[in-house]
Amino acid sequence: MSVAIDTARRSSGAFDPTMEKVIHLWGFDGDEPGIPSSAELKAAMKTVGYARLKMDSAGQVTATGPVWLDLGGVAKGYAVDAAVKVMKKEGVESGIVNAGGDLRAFGKRPGRKTWRIGIQDPDDPQGMAGVLDLAAGSVATSGDYERYFIVDGVRYHHILDPGTGRPARSGLRSTTVITSDCVLADSLATAAFVLGPAKGLDLLERTSGVEGILIETGGGILKTSGVGSVVRFEKR
Repeated sequence: MSVAIDTARRSSGAFDPTMEKVIHLWGFDGDEPGIPSSAELKAAMKTVGYARLKMDSAGQVTATGPVWLDLGGVAKGYAVDAAVKVMKKEGVESGIVNAGGDLRAFGKRPGRKTWRIGIQDPDDPQGMAGVLDLAAGSVATSGDYERYFIVDGVRYHHILDPGTGRPARSGLRSTTVITSDCVLADSLATAAFVLGPAKGLDLLERTSGVEGILIETGGGILKTSGVGSVVRFEKR
């Protein structure tokens, strides 16, 4: 929860853990997503606002107003970190834990110095936009190709902009974040996607220990300045 609140603050609300009612309205948490009415969306947006969440020094969270929490933006990353912690405790020296594209590698890969991680091509489910050679750490990707539906030729994807309650139209197709903890990579990938190329890249640049790769709608690839120091990015 602390990471979710911190990322919300860092991104000025581009990531917001109080979006549950809006997500539910779109149906992305079920099997039958659809477009909500403007009136429904307006009502649901009244429950959105990370600033209502307060965390004390003991980690207890309280809300100063009505909120519906959705921790889907950090859940996979948290689970990956927890799994790695258990594996290390049980004596596992190296490995990789992958939860639907959010992953963490630790220890030396047997027979190689690095772990090779593919970045999916947003336009080709079977293709790769690039490959990362990762010594250790976490990688998380958010993309508009993961969950979506199409109505009248318009794609509606699951990454919602907390400012509008609608799918983010930021000029990006995907964002990949590399850092130590998967829970942080998970939340920052979503925030950077919503912010778009310039602001998303700036968010990653000013967050310590974080690197990223952003794929634009037109196919352009943006990278943080230090990405080469932690991974080798090979464009396919």
